[in-house]
Amino acid sequence: MFGTCHVNDGWHPDEDLCILVMWSKIGSNDWNRCSAARISAVLPGRSPDDVIARFERLAQQHGIGNSPDGRRALDNLLHSVGIESEA
Repeated sequence: MFGTCHVNDGWHPDEDLCILVMWSKIGSNDWNRCSAARISAVLPGRSPDDVIARFERLAQQHGIGNSPDGRRALDNLLHSVGIESEA
């Protein structure tokens, strides 16, 4: 889906988008290592730990989180790339 990547290549924008979209679908209340494993399964070369660390960085960078403001930040970010919220 996203091609092969290696940690030394850095993160690609499509990987970030995949993480954020899947996080929004899984739901913040169910976010755990199992969720990260589901996401890493579609990102060749990325482990669940890689996904968790990347999500945490993206969340901090963009103000994403469990609060209403955090969910709104995610919805706005996804909307900016043409993905509408299901809520």
